[in-house]
Amino acid sequence: MEGRSTRREISYYCKRVIANKTRHGKLERLAVLRYKSDLKRKDLEMKWDRVDRAVRFIELLKHTEGELSGQRIVLEPWQLFILTNLVGFYYKGGRFRRYNYGYIEVARKNGKSTFLAALGLYFLLMDGEGAAQVYSAATKRDQAKIVFDCAKRFVIKNSKLTKALTIHRDTLSDPKTLSKFEPLPADAKTLDGLNPHFTIVDEYHVHKNDELYNVIKSGMGARANPQLVAITTAGFNKNLPCYSLRKVGVNILEGLAEDDSQFVEIFTIDEEDDWTDPKVWVKANPNMDVSVSKRYLEIEYNQAKNSSTQVVNFMTKNLNVWTDAAAVWINTEIWDKQKEPTELTKNRVCYGGLDLSTSRDLTVFSLVFPEYDTSSGEKQVKGFTIKNEYFIPRYAVENRSYVDGVPYGDWARNGHINVIEGNTIDYNFIKQKMIEAAEKYNVRYIAYDRWNASQLVVDGLEIGLPLEPFGQGWGSMNAPTKEFEKLALEFDMRHGGDPVLKWALGNVVIQMSPSGDIKVVKDKSNEKVDPVVATVMAIGQSLLDEGNTKETKAYKDRGFLMI
Repeated sequence: MEGRSTRREISYYCKRVIANKTRHGKLERLAVLRYKSDLKRKDLEMKWDRVDRAVRFIELLKHTEGELSGQRIVLEPWQLFILTNLVGFYYKGGRFRRYNYGYIEVARKNGKSTFLAALGLYFLLMDGEGAAQVYSAATKRDQAKIVFDCAKRFVIKNSKLTKALTIHRDTLSDPKTLSKFEPLPADAKTLDGLNPHFTIVDEYHVHKNDELYNVIKSGMGARANPQLVAITTAGFNKNLPCYSLRKVGVNILEGLAEDDSQFVEIFTIDEEDDWTDPKVWVKANPNMDVSVSKRYLEIEYNQAKNSSTQVVNFMTKNLNVWTDAAAVWINTEIWDKQKEPTELTKNRVCYGGLDLSTSRDLTVFSLVFPEYDTSSGEKQVKGFTIKNEYFIPRYAVENRSYVDGVPYGDWARNGHINVIEGNTIDYNFIKQKMIEAAEKYNVRYIAYDRWNASQLVVDGLEIGLPLEPFGQGWGSMNAPTKEFEKLALEFDMRHGGDPVLKWALGNVVIQMSPSGDIKVVKDKSNEKVDPVVATVMAIGQSLLDEGNTKETKAYKDRGFLMI
């Protein structure tokens, strides 16, 4: 942009970052200090003409979405800093670019897709590389196309670029230089023959392995100045390759490791910061009040207050903090306010969840009764009433109560659990309870763990009980777990003060997948969570059934209870 002095703006940005620890985190300051030190190195030079050319090119592009649609891009200081490092640093002599790799970590909604798409177009058209191959890479095609489609929209809205490039659904190509820009998913049919000049690896935190990253890396050898830039928000799994790369990056910034080819920029709050203090949020959100508003962050924060999974999500996605599963899922005070029972009338629709333990431990048969809202003219589920049955052998009551401090004896005396005489559970007792429920209510389905089926399931199917296998993976458990949480936080999970379910709820450890899916994890919980798991499965079966557009007739069609 005419009149803009990139060099002066970068100098001012660096001074501001170093001086203001309230708005700029430690890792951002270390990146600036590294840059200032590198400017003094005799073996490096900064090519400001190349930086200015990149800035001029990018700021001719126009936004295509949101409130800024139609306006020219104006690079923010933090974006100018990243661009300056990636584009401008060369070794003395000017032939070889200093950085071949970049790791950029910033919270969501900070315009990273827009920035990287524009940078990708620069490397396609303006970097002086013949037959340049530019890629937007991700685990899935849809993710890979986010940056690519943004670049494509830039081209469509720019008449000069439209004339210069050939536009296809998944390719932007320059017929003069034989260069191309394409999305590159990890599940592509083949990744052979890559000769990348500039590659953006988007949301690296969701990559389960480094196969795609290494394939791109191995293909860069034929280029003089290739770059591979991973850009991501923080994630939930520290065992994945992204966090390993991040650790290396932090060590480089802190001076504990050396890698002259790796650029690192991480925007996050500091360890000593109080994450609930809005003043520190800007450290992870350098585009505050540009592409991400403080009001948006306040809304996200308010939703996170009472749920540990939402706290984890807020800290990870909005404050860019790598997190693990939280210890407390749903606030006890919120849960206790939903004690009121609702009368369960005969033939009322309900769904079941069966969590079969070993024959010596707690087994759960959960029933959830949907409550409907018809104010919109359509019948929609607005909440659930929960009625759970618990089964445990007498041996466990008499022994585990003393060893573990679990009040099985009190629960048994007050009628909250069914105690079966002996050392093991007689599953016929549980089968009879399911039959009684089916005779009283309209039990549409009873979900059971497909990997933990027993003779009870076989016997139940033989007499027509509507048993359905239900997976325990992310795909099956994510939606009902989130629905459980959502309705609990909205005070729409009536449980009648069930003490066993409350106890289990306090034991829950929630695990998040790299993509943000959640589920209850049994092997990471210190105590039993089976009552919650069974309830979640029942809700899951309800979601599968209530989501159908036609009235489900499976209950009748199965000839239920042919006894």
